[in-house]
Amino acid sequence: MKMKNILSTISAPFCQMNSLWLFILIAGPFTFNFYQADDISSFPFLNFLLTKGNAILLFLWLYSVSAKANNFLLSKGLPNKAFDNFYRLSIGIIVLFLFSIVFNMLLINTLPDNFKHIESIISALIILFFIGLIINSSILLSSAEKEKTAISTDYYGTFFLFLIYPIGLFFIQPRVKNIGL
Repeated sequence: MKMKNILSTISAPFCQMNSLWLFILIAGPFTFNFYQADDISSFPFLNFLLTKGNAILLFLWLYSVSAKANNFLLSKGLPNKAFDNFYRLSIGIIVLFLFSIVFNMLLINTLPDNFKHIESIISALIILFFIGLIINSSILLSSAEKEKTAISTDYYGTFFLFLIYPIGLFFIQPRVKNIGL
């Protein structure tokens, strides 16, 4: 429960942000990463922020959307298992992300070559977990908008908008701000 409170506190401001500022915040590191110079790798922390920063911000935004939708559903007396699944996947992503950081900083140079594929496996798992987060976020948002448990046809469009998140957040963020009004 303590982890849910910490994540909710960190991610709460994302629900109130304007779509344009949210786009700049989330897509900024993503866009800058394409234009970074080669000598930025000599600054490991800056390199980490530019490569992993947009994933962290996207995760926090997804968490804020899901938490707000879940709180709205609970206030209406509509329990939904999607947030429990979302929370489990969130813990999985955090653990994999931390393991990836430790693996890249400490272990990658000491392991023999035949163990270096572990980084690819970790990345694939993180991507699969993110897709699970997106599915659960779209279920929660669609359920909160319709004020009933969403079936698959209800959240396909929302899922697609989450998948194209730099552009899709212009359509999703106003819907998030309207939940509970």
